[in-house]
Amino acid sequence: TTVEKTPEQPSADKEDEIVKIQYPEGFSAGYARAEITPRDPLPIYDGTASTINDPLYVSCTAVCDGEQAALMMTVDMKGIVKELADKTIQMIERKFGIGRDYIIMSATHTHSAPTVEAGGSDNMVRWTVLWYQQVETAVRRALEDLAPAEAYVGLKQTENIAFVRRYKLANGKYQTNPS
Repeated sequence: TTVEKTPEQPSADKEDEIVKIQYPEGFSAGYARAEITPRDPLPIYDGTASTINDPLYVSCTAVCDGEQAALMMTVDMKGIVKELADKTIQMIERKFGIGRDYIIMSATHTHSAPTVEAGGSDNMVRWTVLWYQQVETAVRRALEDLAPAEAYVGLKQTENIAFVRRYKLANGKYQTNPS
């Protein structure tokens, strides 16, 4: 993999930069998503959800260098428990031949998604079945969507986006964003 500066790239003295990543011939990318919204009430971060305002999704981007495919998946959940992640990766390995080293899973950290439990209620069991079906659907569709692609990276220096939310004060107490 090499990096090539594009004509659109500002000069080096500016903060913004656009860089084209050169991949071997045959590089392709595909995308798909599938809905994972529970149909039954399930526990969420601060209670139980009984209505649906917005759907929840698993999104999958597939990339391939012509020989090896890799997946980047994002799920609308607060987090992904290890047991669910491990079983999901095993399912992907078995059905699509893509190994664990080529799969990235992350969560959007929404507090409006199911809190996944091992085992759990009948509703949780039904949702877990839906989860595996929809992850498989998203992966399959993303792989089917693979098409020749180019990749670019945008770089920008930005100040004051993130900050420490809790500070330990001289008196030993903690305070959020003290002034």
